[in-house]
Parts: sequence; C-alpha cells; structure tokens
Amino acid sequence: MTHRVHIARANGELEDTLHEALNWIAWERIVQPGMRVCLKPNFTIPRHRPGVTTSPRLLRALVSLLRTKTNQILICESNGGTDSFTAEEAFEGHGVYELASRYGVQPVNLSRMPSTSIRVKAGIRSTYIELPTIFLNGEVDVFVTVPVLKTHVLTGVTIGFKNLWGCIPNSRRLLYHAVFNEAIVTIATALKPGLAIVDALYAMDGSGPMYGDAVKMNALVVADSVGAADLIGCQLMHIDPLSIPHLQLARKRGLLPFPEEVAVNADPRTINHHHFAVKRSIFDRGAAMAARSSFITWLIYLSPLSGLKSWVMRRVRGIPMVAKDAPEAERKASYY
Repeated sequence: MTHRVHIARANGELEDTLHEALNWIAWERIVQPGMRVCLKPNFTIPRHRPGVTTSPRLLRALVSLLRTKTNQILICESNGGTDSFTAEEAFEGHGVYELASRYGVQPVNLSRMPSTSIRVKAGIRSTYIELPTIFLNGEVDVFVTVPVLKTHVLTGVTIGFKNLWGCIPNSRRLLYHAVFNEAIVTIATALKPGLAIVDALYAMDGSGPMYGDAVKMNALVVADSVGAADLIGCQLMHIDPLSIPHLQLARKRGLLPFPEEVAVNADPRTINHHHFAVKRSIFDRGAAMAARSSFITWLIYLSPLSGLKSWVMRRVRGIPMVAKDAPEAERKASYY
C-alpha cells in the first residue's frame, strides 16, 4: 500500500496551502460528504503557545475546509494531566468556542464522555486502558490527529501517534507510561486515524514538549495515515524514526510504513536544515526512570509529595517553569 504525504510551505493564505496539500493526498477518498469527523488537536496547556500547542489558525483553516464537505465536526480533547486544567479551558484558550459559534463545530471533553476499556498487552502482563466509547462504536467516521511537530523528553518525539495519548479520558494517564509503547500502538490500532495534519508552523526542539525552543518552520505535513506522518515528520527533524521506541513497535505492527511505501511531494531532509535533538535535564532522566513503575510515578506525581517535587524543580532549574503571568492551570500542567 502506498501512503501519500504532502509537505507544504505556508507562505500565503493558510487555508489555500492546506487545501492544496489535502488535494495532493486525495482527501476526497477519506472525507466524504456528511461524514462525522473528529479533530484531535494537541492542547498540552490551556492557552496557545507557538511550538507547544496546535495553532488556532490551523484549526480555523481545517474546519473551514471540512465544512465544505460536512457539518458534523467534533473537536475533542481530554482534561490536562492530573486535572491541571479542563478541556473546556483549553477550548477557550485556543479559540474553539469561536469556531463552534461560526461553523457549528462541537467541542467535546473526552473526560466527560462514556468510556470503554481496551486491553493492552505488554509482554506477559496486561493493562486495561479506557477510551471514549464514541471512537469504538462507529459514531465517528473519520478521526483526524492534528499534532505539533515536537521533541519529547520521555518519548523522543511527539507527532501523530503520541498525540493520541490525550484521547485517554483519565487525567491520571501518566500512570500508564510503564506500558506507553504498547499502549499508544494499541490506541492507534483502535482509533484508525484517517488523516494526520501536523502543525509545523512552529516546531519544538530540545526539551519538548513544553520547555524546549520554538523553531519557526512555517510548514505543514499532511498525510493519509498517522504512520506516514510520523515517518516524514521524523525525517523533517533529521531524527531516525527507528530510534524512537514507540515507532519501532509501530513498524513491527505494520503501522509505520517503510520509506519506499510513501509517496511524498518533496524530500523532507532538504526542506529543513535544522537538526532537532532531545535535551533532557536531570529531572527528565529521573522521570524516564520513574515512568517504568506505576507506583513510583504515583508517588512522585500524584501523592502528597508531588507539591514538593514541583517546588524543588522550579528552584533547581533557576527559572519559572512557565511565564510568571501564566494562569495557575498552566503552571500546574505536567507533560509527564
């Protein structure tokens, strides 16, 4: 099977750029008139920050184009990790309610929706993770992942696959990090994303997904599969996709295509010359070790010790974790 990916330079009107890319991948075979479409952006914090969260400009352009085919559009997100903020706060901070008023889209807080448990098998152990039932019972015809192109101190990169992590309605989803690779591939298999629209207007290098360096790329990656999007996204960052554990597993499960199976309009390695690399602090390395155990993760991030952990991190870093004028919800947000 040949996948199609278009790397677009957003030098003019963003809607025109996105439309050209969607036409190149032949999106009419995926989104047909009247279908119910769900968009899953990346709202890591409750208000937009370039390189951290999906751009409201991109969401507006995408919704405008989708409305030419259907009036059944959902924008879905779960509450922030450890209930640091609600999906409603993120909708407000990213202009989703304005889109609802203008285009009739429906914002959906996945943490308030009925859910169904799915089994994740990791070696000899099995874990059960909840997913919103609307994704499993045929209520959604096309699932669209709309991530930001970023490095990630725990998972290496966060693009299309990792963005699906936010579909877990439980705000304590960090407890599942011990089986992250198997879980994210299982989730992708269950959700079957039909489109991936990667926001690379600003990407993130270094200590992603929140505290790295925003890199202005002014680009979009539009693909007809999440695996093709992650493959080309990694190449765009000059990162070997098979150096990323969850992408290694996706390849074994048939979700990450081989390069020869992807038709792309341009060589991604010639479009961007900036080489991305993960930069991990001592705290990030400690978090990676803690993530191997659900109990240690709970102890550090969810027990009464979590407040002490945040206090120490802020002071040892020597800088505020986010801007001093940021809302309390943003200061509490954790990507772990």
